[in-house]
Amino acid sequence: MKRRRLISFTRSISMPEDEWAHQPKVHLYRLDPPRKPRFLTKYYKIMFSKSLVAAEHGRGKYLFIVSLKRRVLRKGTLTIAQSLI
Repeated sequence: MKRRRLISFTRSISMPEDEWAHQPKVHLYRLDPPRKPRFLTKYYKIMFSKSLVAAEHGRGKYLFIVSLKRRVLRKGTLTIAQSLI
């Protein structure tokens, strides 16, 4: 089994395209009460944070799904009560 090193955010910018294929992805959905969850965007896990979601999408309740190669690793909700900026 090949051993992988942890990659920092500064190194992630210069990663070759094939290296990105082995990084977990976070799918972000907005949870609106009267409707089904609405897909917003996809992030790589190394770039995902609560402050990034607050800056790009504002307040609200969100569902995030972390997956790697179409396998779900984790699901959860994220609530942002007020804008962090």
